Amino acid sequence: MTDDTKPNDDLKVDIESRHEVEALHQQWKQFSHSHILEAIKKYGPYKKDIELHLSKQAEVL
Repeated sequence: MTDDTKPNDDLKVDIESRHEVEALHQQWKQFSHSHILEAIKKYGPYKKDIELHLSKQAEVL
């Protein structure tokens, strides 16, 4: 039996995990690694929030 009360870790980016930060950076290669880190700090750990703001910034580029 699975524990459905735990949040899905795939929805979040752990800023302390190089692997998770790098995976997000690979998805958004037009941004520097430090820009990705700043986005995580500014918009929080949820991927959907980070990706929303990065996509808006990408439109400007």
